[in-house]
Amino acid sequence: MARERYFQSQVVEVRELSELVRHVVLEREDGAALPYTAGQFIMIHFPDEHGVEINRSYSMSEPPEALPGRFGLCVKRVDGGRGSELIHSLGEGDTIKTSGPYGRFVLKNAPPRDIVLVATGTGVAPYRAMIPELRARIEAGHRIWLLFGVRTVDELLYHDEWRDLATQHPDGFLYRPVVSRPRPEASWSGPVGYVSAFLDELDAAIAPDDAIAYLCGVPAMIDDMRAALLERGFTRRTVKTEKYASPPPPGKKVALPPGKAR
Repeated sequence: MARERYFQSQVVEVRELSELVRHVVLEREDGAALPYTAGQFIMIHFPDEHGVEINRSYSMSEPPEALPGRFGLCVKRVDGGRGSELIHSLGEGDTIKTSGPYGRFVLKNAPPRDIVLVATGTGVAPYRAMIPELRARIEAGHRIWLLFGVRTVDELLYHDEWRDLATQHPDGFLYRPVVSRPRPEASWSGPVGYVSAFLDELDAAIAPDDAIAYLCGVPAMIDDMRAALLERGFTRRTVKTEKYASPPPPGKKVALPPGKAR
């Protein structure tokens, strides 16, 4: 029997990660399994103000091993973002129409020694889903880099989890967070700027022909980092990208990457 494309998902947990970002865990209402690969995304479907069904997509932020039929979303509330505002209005027990999984932004088999993960904001979500797989790669002798750029300290999503992984595997997991606009009241002694600040460190530590990079986040970061990595010897086959796009202003139609409007 063919798998039903659409299914209802129920909210089972809500956690506020920052003023604008929440972590929502859902599970299939019918109790069926939801097999997916870390790095894939789920689609939510809902009617707009005219009753016309629209959809939005979000990378899954829970490891596939979590629970059968369960998945997590890490969503930033964007003004005018129909999908994000809907997700932020949901409470435990609420249901929403969903479909998936979709996407090919997943870790490749038999990767080179160095795996460079680059993210801005909620673009770190698919990497969190990869944590069990990252541990396995580290234990197999690979070295993982996570370059994570945010505007403010409170947007360092899952910060403690990344630091714990780095503490457990000091030579295998190199966590490099950077903040572009640290608030005076926030305690931040780390680097200030953008993820490009770590390019010199990469130059000195890795060989581009023995590395692969994954870029996830806002289009501007992805375009800039992709160009910088290609200049350093990476190839189009060794730079994988997943762009997150914000919705256009109300009433204005703008072409967006399929399924990636917020």
